[in-house]
Amino acid sequence: MVDFDSKVVFSLVQKIADSLSKPPMDVDQLLTALGNEGLVATVAALRS
Repeated sequence: MVDFDSKVVFSLVQKIADSLSKPPMDVDQLLTALGNEGLVATVAALRS
């Protein structure tokens, strides 16, 4: 398992969500979409 600085990772996820415009998504919607694409463990780690 790789350990990342959670503040940095969250900041990057926020930047990705902010850059989405078609369709626009907030962080929760982005994480849900990533989970639906199979990144379940990653999303769980980001939400914890």
